[in-house]
Amino acid sequence: MTTTVDGNSGGTAVTTSSLPVLIPGFLFGLTLSTAGSSATFGVAAGAAVNSLATGYMTLASAYTKTTSAWALGSAAGALDTGAIANSTWYHVFLIQRVDTGVVDVLISLSATAPTMPTNYTLFRRIGSMLTNGSAQWVAFQQIGDVFRWLTPVLDGSNVSLTTTYANITISSPLGVIVQAFGRVVASAGYIVNIRPSFASDGAPSNTVSPLGMGSGGSSTFTGTPWQEFTDTSSRVQWAMSAAIAANYLATYGWIDTRGRLA
Repeated sequence: MTTTVDGNSGGTAVTTSSLPVLIPGFLFGLTLSTAGSSATFGVAAGAAVNSLATGYMTLASAYTKTTSAWALGSAAGALDTGAIANSTWYHVFLIQRVDTGVVDVLISLSATAPTMPTNYTLFRRIGSMLTNGSAQWVAFQQIGDVFRWLTPVLDGSNVSLTTTYANITISSPLGVIVQAFGRVVASAGYIVNIRPSFASDGAPSNTVSPLGMGSGGSSTFTGTPWQEFTDTSSRVQWAMSAAIAANYLATYGWIDTRGRLA
């Protein structure tokens, strides 16, 4: 609330506004969770500005949702259309109908255009989750914008690489750009570099840009941390300082700003 007082001693207060200031991209709480190997996931209480930046949506208490067809309320289904699929990425949305102000939770294959229930017109993506081979959720831990697999995934195993960058699909959300992270092990005595698909890094080297990861010595080096932007196809690129086999890459998780920047 903004209040002003006139210049006289004991003057009367004048209230100019009691409306909250709209912060584009605002998101608080709404943390996702799942025990894994389950059709159920949780969403913590919180609030977010909708994707049109026209107002706030508030989830007043924690929700649980399932992979069944969407229905209103906690402990009900969340899927926007079709049937839940195996080994597939889904995006989680906070949704709202403007006529009643009711807020709920939806999941969709689309990162930008979920199929909305009748009378619901506002939405905001709050995260992404992956199903396993039984169409149940893969376990992860979310802290703020960071999502960490409970069990890291070996996305590259005994891969042959050259000085020409090759795409590798990693275990991060499909349809959005995130910063994935993990560890990489390169073949004995060589240097590896990981880059986003939009970059133009040269061949990995010990002495010139972009440098790289590895000892350059005579033995395989231990797992070295990496972090890089993905593309919307869940890919990064990697290359070696020479053509060599036996390279490994594990994905530990990803960082997702969930619409706060755009």
